[in-house]
Amino acid sequence: MRPTGADENGAMRASADRGADEVTTRPRIAAGKYRESTEEYRENANQATDAFHIGDDATRLGAVGRAFRGLTGALTAGLLVLTVVLVGVQLWGSGLGGVGPGWQMLLGHGLASAAALLLQLVADRGRRAVALWGSLAAMLVVIGTLTYWWWL
Repeated sequence: MRPTGADENGAMRASADRGADEVTTRPRIAAGKYRESTEEYRENANQATDAFHIGDDATRLGAVGRAFRGLTGALTAGLLVLTVVLVGVQLWGSGLGGVGPGWQMLLGHGLASAAALLLQLVADRGRRAVALWGSLAAMLVVIGTLTYWWWL
């Protein structure tokens, strides 16, 4: 394969818009080879995406299911942010000689955050029934944690 500006012997020729030392590196592909390589590329692309293809028998979540999964994801993220803030307050309080929220509260929030994140991950990756039950379980963990540690 030779540069676009080269002749049969590979010698470069200058044109009005390029200097003698500038070379265009656009490859030339014969029509037959291009067609074959395109078909081969499409076959490889189809094989690569087959592993991620959702079959016709798989059912997807509707708009209400996606909204509910988004709500539970937001609750889970809020619990995680609350846990990080509590860790910061505990370290700040301990540094000043105070008590802080307490290590039991931190442990409870940390375990609940981990459980809610795992359940939300199951909900995000699963299909209809699994996603629904994962979302419900994540929401119950968040509401249960907030109820136990903040309102009781």
